[in-house]
Amino acid sequence: MCCYRFVTNYFKRCDHSVPLPDEQIECGNPRCVHSKYHDPACVEPECRRTCIQYRTHPQRYNPQIDKLCPYCQEKLMRMQRGY
Repeated sequence: MCCYRFVTNYFKRCDHSVPLPDEQIECGNPRCVHSKYHDPACVEPECRRTCIQYRTHPQRYNPQIDKLCPYCQEKLMRMQRGY
């Protein structure tokens, strides 16, 4: 079944978290109504009886990155340039 993936990068050096855009993970199952492989001709009420109508629980990832977040990195570069 299709699901969503939620990724939030955690930057250790500044203790900030930056969420990335959510993305749908494609299952490739033609019986999943959320899949791009689901037959567009499959309609109610038959679709509700034969096809998967829901997504699985979302995948959640929180990578720990040993850097500054993009905002803090930009701020540091501006300070170094004297802006």
